[in-house]
Amino acid sequence: MHNSDADHHHTESPSHDSAQHIDVDRRDAGLRAFQRSDFVSAATLLEPCAEAGDVRSQALMARMYYAGNGITQSREKYLYWLSKAASNGDKSAHVRLKRARKQNREGLLHKEFSTTQASPTEIDSQR
Repeated sequence: MHNSDADHHHTESPSHDSAQHIDVDRRDAGLRAFQRSDFVSAATLLEPCAEAGDVRSQALMARMYYAGNGITQSREKYLYWLSKAASNGDKSAHVRLKRARKQNREGLLHKEFSTTQASPTEIDSQR
């Protein structure tokens, strides 16, 4: 670590060099909230981690925007976070993004977002 970097760090370094300034405690709290279906808390906790480049947070943000769990369902934000996760090496996100782009071209993705909310379990079974 360079001396100038040390002066600017007041939290622990992230475990992955590619991710910047990820609050691991916040991410872990967000993952626990997601697992107990507290999607409002999960979205609030995970979004800053996703923005900082945490691929798992990005994938979960995509899932929540797809299903409308804890946040308003959004096709655009679903594709945005899915693209981020895929760009950062999430293979499952890459496959889902490819499928979503194909459905989008065929006009099917819009129909998915016009239906009722799905649970994260339903999302996994559809993909």
